[in-house]
Amino acid sequence: MRGKQPSDSLSLRKKVAFSAIACILGLLVLELFARIVFAVPGVDLHREHEEIITVLGLPDLNETMESDPDLFWRLKPELRNFPVSGSIRDNPIDFRVSTHHGLRSAERLPPRRSLRVVALGDSTTFGLGVEDEKAWPAVLEDLLRARGIDADVVNAGVPGYTSFQGRRFMLKRGLTLEPDLVIVTFGFNDASFWGSRSDAETARLLEPRGWERPLRHSRLYDGIRQLLRPRDNTAETPPESESPRLTEQEFYLEMQQLVQDIRAQDSEVLFVIWPYLRQLLGRTTEPWKYQKVTHLLAVAEHVPVVDLVEPFIRADTPLLDHVHANEAGCRVAAETLAPRVAELLR
Repeated sequence: MRGKQPSDSLSLRKKVAFSAIACILGLLVLELFARIVFAVPGVDLHREHEEIITVLGLPDLNETMESDPDLFWRLKPELRNFPVSGSIRDNPIDFRVSTHHGLRSAERLPPRRSLRVVALGDSTTFGLGVEDEKAWPAVLEDLLRARGIDADVVNAGVPGYTSFQGRRFMLKRGLTLEPDLVIVTFGFNDASFWGSRSDAETARLLEPRGWERPLRHSRLYDGIRQLLRPRDNTAETPPESESPRLTEQEFYLEMQQLVQDIRAQDSEVLFVIWPYLRQLLGRTTEPWKYQKVTHLLAVAEHVPVVDLVEPFIRADTPLLDHVHANEAGCRVAAETLAPRVAELLR
């Protein structure tokens, strides 16, 4: 009986190698095809956010954001004077949005100079309804420079964000900006009742299992999952949850951890209490909803606080709706913040 010839063994190895290369090339072609056919993987909470914005009357705003597997959604990276028009609670809205590297700004963020402030928050920080240069972080930067303080104020506000998303943003991106001071404004969305899951539950569902981690960024894998996922006819109109996006305890813990994360980088923290329309109409400074929690945490962690409720009442500042400030309101916010920020930066 004749033994296997060396040429036969070499031929087999070549066949295996060619087959492996062909499989890899085939998968790459399928991945490329999937990136054309399938949309960027979405997040249920992001889709719900889009529905809420549309129902409120501002669908154009959805075009300024995109899905993110860690943050649920984020601002699109490079927008130039993108027009947003519509209404919020029957109040007409018409403004433009510019972004650079996913941060709202009319101009690119220059290389870090002597001082840098990051304004971290939701749509009240983002400046919903006002132009880029009229949002309070931009106005605050101008006021600081008028005081002789050369500081960049980075607008890291994103519509719909909670403290949960804000802390993730800081860990993923914000701390790389090397801020000297982080101004934190959260609570409105944290206390909101949206769909059937909280932020923490959504994050757990999005966390890939061990064997899925290498495939996390594959559009082909995500597309197959979408095709095989059972259709849930109730998903389009999720029932209102019995719990807010973050409970008071979850909000407290997220904000507390956020403070610790920031201080671990030798940065200062400043809390902002943002007013509600009902407080202005009732001319009351009594803390409402998660404003109370923020005050309690500020005392426990020795975090300075700027409460904007009384300044807004004194200025008789109108809001665009139940919480978003117009240009005059943004200026009141910046003027109230400026002396405290200047003090913390010196």
